[in-house]
Amino acid sequence: MQVENKRKRVPPQFGVIPQLRMPADVWLDGQSITVQPHDRSRDGEFERFLLTNKGGSLWLPNPTHFDDRLMSRFLGKVAIEALAKRLSGTEGWRKEMLSQEAMEPLRRYVRIGDQRESWRFNRRRLYPQHQSFGSDKAPYQILHEFDFLYTRDCELIFVLALFGEEFAINMGGSETERYQEYLQESKGTSILAPWH
Repeated sequence: MQVENKRKRVPPQFGVIPQLRMPADVWLDGQSITVQPHDRSRDGEFERFLLTNKGGSLWLPNPTHFDDRLMSRFLGKVAIEALAKRLSGTEGWRKEMLSQEAMEPLRRYVRIGDQRESWRFNRRRLYPQHQSFGSDKAPYQILHEFDFLYTRDCELIFVLALFGEEFAINMGGSETERYQEYLQESKGTSILAPWH
């Protein structure tokens, strides 16, 4: 599946052509593969390789782990932006949101990231990333969705699903216990995918 960026372009995946020790940009659309040298000044070298060799290799890294710190900063940033969007129709929302001292640690973490510890978050798979919904005549995929959950202790949890994987981050503190408690009480039901 390809997802366009805001400039309506599909960003390439990173690849390597090992015989040339050449970083490559790779686009996969499910039907074809397009490869070009990342350094476009090496186009000629790449063309000569293709014309003079019967075979070759293309390595595409398949990361099995991502940087939790970077992900938690991303989630925090998205949470703050999503909250601003949710409140933007309310008079005085900006002043109210900026005056909330409880959110200052998260704002500082996503902007500066100077805390030693990562902001913890919950992660789980809700449904397969290529899952189709709707009828056979009008199927669709859910690329992303989000919502907020207030716990009974009045803690604000931001819940985001990306390609069927759910991430939840507490906007008021670096802990996931309140969300874990919610999941236990709701028998694992997600606020984003109630059928799960």
